[in-house]
Amino acid sequence: MAALYGLFFFWPLLSIALRSLRSDGSLSYRPSGFSLDNYRSLLIDPLLRDVLVNTVSTASISTLITFVLAFPTAYLMSRLQRSMSTALFMLVLLPFWVSILVRLFAFLELLSSNGPVNGALEAIGVGRQALLFNSTGTVIGMVNYLLPYMILVLFAAMSGIDPNLTRAAKSLGCSSWQAFRSVYLPLIRGSIVGALLLNFIIATGFFLTPAILGGPQDVTISTYIATQVQNYRWGPASAFGVVLLVATFAVFAVAGRMTGLTAGSGIAITGSKGVSRGEAMPFGPAKLGLWTVSVLVIAFLFAPIAFVFPLSWGTDATIVFPPRGFTLDWYHLALTDPVWTAALHKSVTVGLAVAVLCIVLAILIARWVRTLDHRPHLQSLVVSIIYLPVIVPVILLAIGTFDVQNQIGILGSWWGLVMVETILALPFTYLVVAAALNNVDSSLERAAWTMGASRFYALRKVVIPTVVPAITGAALLAFISSWDEAVVALFQTSFDKTLPVNFYASLKSGSSPVIAAIGAMLMLLVLVSGALFLTVQTIRSRRGRTPTSTPSSDKRQP
Repeated sequence: MAALYGLFFFWPLLSIALRSLRSDGSLSYRPSGFSLDNYRSLLIDPLLRDVLVNTVSTASISTLITFVLAFPTAYLMSRLQRSMSTALFMLVLLPFWVSILVRLFAFLELLSSNGPVNGALEAIGVGRQALLFNSTGTVIGMVNYLLPYMILVLFAAMSGIDPNLTRAAKSLGCSSWQAFRSVYLPLIRGSIVGALLLNFIIATGFFLTPAILGGPQDVTISTYIATQVQNYRWGPASAFGVVLLVATFAVFAVAGRMTGLTAGSGIAITGSKGVSRGEAMPFGPAKLGLWTVSVLVIAFLFAPIAFVFPLSWGTDATIVFPPRGFTLDWYHLALTDPVWTAALHKSVTVGLAVAVLCIVLAILIARWVRTLDHRPHLQSLVVSIIYLPVIVPVILLAIGTFDVQNQIGILGSWWGLVMVETILALPFTYLVVAAALNNVDSSLERAAWTMGASRFYALRKVVIPTVVPAITGAALLAFISSWDEAVVALFQTSFDKTLPVNFYASLKSGSSPVIAAIGAMLMLLVLVSGALFLTVQTIRSRRGRTPTSTPSSDKRQP
């Protein structure tokens, strides 16, 4: 783990920091010649100021719109019966699995001047609007991506509120609005601020969305960094990257403390003190309004997903909506064109390698971390390092690994890409594997040791078989993470591209039904894998809740 993170995570970030301290952006490990010229330029250069202002304003608008849409949805979810709440939870979660590139492709067609959205606006008398290649398109794409994050964080906070508190306020003479404003909102104020900060910092690090849906006047920090690095102008790009990284760490630390996420709490759809499912929110104007907003939110999340399939079976050689005729020729072309088949082969092999490597590392690290229970500070440090790649903006890791791998001569190699993708996927894999291993009764393994089994044999024959469903789910998460990753791969590959990089390049050059077919297949794979993962987890959790013996004998169960 130390070698992996040192070579493919910390060294790339150090390389960016060192370049930012050189006026010309060159890389040197000697402190002589360091200066803050690149940081000063962020404040005095009008172009860089515009990039910073545009990034902050776009992220702020996207975050506020996301909150306005997410709050009613999360509140309704927390006030519904358990079965309905779970169903809405899954509807919010499923679009989160779908490739961001596929959704951006759908928005390119949905928001085009001749697309269905402008057609609907013209039909109601508003007239056609410029919704693409400007800040409007960027905000729409960002809100679609951010909504699940905001809903799940708010829902986690709302599910932990004891409804007896507001009922007590009403019994003392408060109206429903007064109880909501004076009792309910103060209880979740910290989580609201934390959710806003989390979504804002995620929005400032967006690369693909502004690169595809934005225009030349809507450059953000991430797109500016990528452009400057591609032109070998590392100075201002590195300084911007360091500022973004420091801001990300600071905001995540504050937001994590406010939401409780950094304390190890998770998002759950049940709670010991949560809303009484037996006394759900009564039907009335408030509930009708909440349902209206929630239905619109679900429709907005699923619109780009549902829109991709019709575009892939039309007979026209260009994208037309509604499609004319029906054909599967575009799928056949996508699966036989050497450009796409080579990209598919590389993505599959890289994804499988990442999945295997992540599972092995996750098991070994989880076992090691468990032995550090008597050293909580070291244990906390190790776990924090594992999760660091989730916090770092992906564009920084992309340009940093591009720089480092170019220095050591492995840029563009298959295994170099696998290592970086493993860094990105390992936190999610570790989360699932560690949780499963922590639930295994350690006495079973100790019993195997006393019978003469080696530690490796006991692990392979006793421990691993009990967590196979979790390992399967974790492997799927790792594969999907690698399969869908485009930003790092964009800087790691040249002619030998992965499928997402090929997809991104095709989107930048122009849409076609072949891209729609590729998008539909990408979406199907992720949705099927996601459904399989959720099914495995559901079966596992139901087995864990099923009583199999009397209470006294349950103590001896693994």
